[in-house]
Amino acid sequence: MKIILTSTGRAGSRFVHNTLAGSGLELGKHEANLGRDGGALNFGFLSREHFDILSNSTEYYKIHLVRNPLECIASLTTTNSHKGPVNRNNSIFNTELNSEPDPLRRSMMYYYNVNLHLLSEYKFDLLFNLEKYKEHLIEMSSIFPAIDLNKLDQMLIQYGTTHNSRKHAEYSWKDLENRDKDLTLAIQELSIQLGY
Repeated sequence: MKIILTSTGRAGSRFVHNTLAGSGLELGKHEANLGRDGGALNFGFLSREHFDILSNSTEYYKIHLVRNPLECIASLTTTNSHKGPVNRNNSIFNTELNSEPDPLRRSMMYYYNVNLHLLSEYKFDLLFNLEKYKEHLIEMSSIFPAIDLNKLDQMLIQYGTTHNSRKHAEYSWKDLENRDKDLTLAIQELSIQLGY
């Protein structure tokens, strides 16, 4: 069975992809067209083909990766030369998002809308919380025996310390409320569904 892993940007998809591939699982390239063995793509790289796979294919083990909302939103503010995230290959909520000048509010909109859209429109085999990565990887090893658990700790050290080192500000829920109280409440409600 192939794997398709989706996420927002800055959720840790490169870390999870590299850890899985490095521990023995055959997996396509990160943020590229799906190869013979699947791959990991954040929302900006999802095309109509990928949405069709999420809707209809039974050949893929479908994973949606999520990260703590405050951490992910803070990291998203650093994208696009610190202007906040943009959509690339799809048109869902493009206009409102790309016209928002504030990087923090834009990041809040992106985090909320991407996670809400993917989880309400598609059925995933695994909701993968980045902060529980080791538990999820061990769980996946029962489905994908190619994952070598003896290599797992080494991969976690290698990819957990050399990636995702982008510097960003720290934000609290109060900071988010000051930008948009209603959107913050919606994110908090969604985060409960995501396991936070």
